[in-house]
Amino acid sequence: MKTSIINSKSKKIFLFTAAVIFWIAVWEISAYFIAKPVVLPAPHSVIARLSSLLFQGLFWKTVSNSILHITLGLIFGVLCGTLFAVFSHLCDVFFAFASPVLAVIKATPVASFIILALVWLPKEDVPMVVASLLVLPLMYQNIKSALDNLNRGHKNVLDVFDVPFFTQIKIYYIPSVMPYFLSGFKTALGFAWKAGIAGEVLCASDLTIGKMVYDSKIYLETVDLFAWTAVVVIISFILEKVFAKLIMLLPYSDIGGVKHE
Repeated sequence: MKTSIINSKSKKIFLFTAAVIFWIAVWEISAYFIAKPVVLPAPHSVIARLSSLLFQGLFWKTVSNSILHITLGLIFGVLCGTLFAVFSHLCDVFFAFASPVLAVIKATPVASFIILALVWLPKEDVPMVVASLLVLPLMYQNIKSALDNLNRGHKNVLDVFDVPFFTQIKIYYIPSVMPYFLSGFKTALGFAWKAGIAGEVLCASDLTIGKMVYDSKIYLETVDLFAWTAVVVIISFILEKVFAKLIMLLPYSDIGGVKHE
């Protein structure tokens, strides 16, 4: 059984590596025939530029600023979405008043949020706010669904035996909601990162990845544009893995068959 798991993992790694090499080769060939770096730079040019960025202090400060702002927005959105779901489950009046607002937030394009935020807020706060607004309805929907689908029979048994409320939270509510929370959080992380970077691009906030992407586009520095886009992808991948590991440290994180690879 263990050998089978190892072979399956090795096959997965091999296929992923082969796919990456294939698409880099396609990219290289396309860049060769186009022969216009301003339109499509070659992979080796992008890799060289990315390598040079890694040795610049400004690069790490820029990356740190983006990660900090977007992570704060993610956390705030997760907390608000969770609290809104709990209050909506417990109070029909709160649900009635919150639903239209959340529906509007969910339906509004990201670009509209960014432009409105630029009117109302300092541009440094826009990425964080936009990330929060994208995460909030997603977490709300997941947590609300979990609470609405709780097994009432189990709850009745706990009430019959007069189990204290906080004990019920520990042994009943959290295990029931955790799979929905983890699933929503994983999706929310990707949404927050993309929305936050989009906010940085449109508001051109100083010392952020989005500002570097924006400047690359303005000055037609396509190699830089590709390099900074690669940074966004790599950081998104790393953050997903880091948060997955941190979540696995939480109690009940292995309930409901939720897995993090």
